[in-house]
Amino acid sequence: GWDAQGWIGNDDNKFWWKSEGSIALDGSSEGDTEVQALYATPLTAFWFAQAGVRYEHAWTSRDSQDRWSLALGVQGLAPYRFELEPTLFITEYGDFLGRLTASYDTYLTQRLVLQPRAELNLSAQDVPDYGLGAGINDMNLELRLRYEVEREFAPYVGLRYSTFLGETADITRRGGSPTDDLQFVFGVRLAF
Repeated sequence: GWDAQGWIGNDDNKFWWKSEGSIALDGSSEGDTEVQALYATPLTAFWFAQAGVRYEHAWTSRDSQDRWSLALGVQGLAPYRFELEPTLFITEYGDFLGRLTASYDTYLTQRLVLQPRAELNLSAQDVPDYGLGAGINDMNLELRLRYEVEREFAPYVGLRYSTFLGETADITRRGGSPTDDLQFVFGVRLAF
């Protein structure tokens, strides 16, 4: 799996891109990917308004699905240095979806950083084609420990717990799939 984002531009106008996804490596042909292309402009010194599009693609050995959405959100630093990213998505089918991502960096030393991270996904209505029920759909809780060799280069390791909630968990159970998952994660945080 991957989770990446970046931007180019100046203080007043930025093109922000975000991508995340996962691919099964156990022999089965399945996975999902999401790409966002956003225009961002500052609201305050620490907050950016973002607007753009999101493209999602999910596939299995039997089927694949594509979906486009309008993305509207903000991203910034809240008091006490919490990084927040609430986003509203309006799909091409008129479905209203939302996501809230929050993280916090705790410096254990000048180079060792512990980062708890949480993500909630919600839906305003049932979306049966995507196995989503109305309400909070899923939650990801992550704990990353990174070592900043330089501020621009920081490898990390961590754990991620993912679970489906509410009606979406019921739909997942009826489909015969597990409703929660624990994963070991590792990667590199780059800034240039």
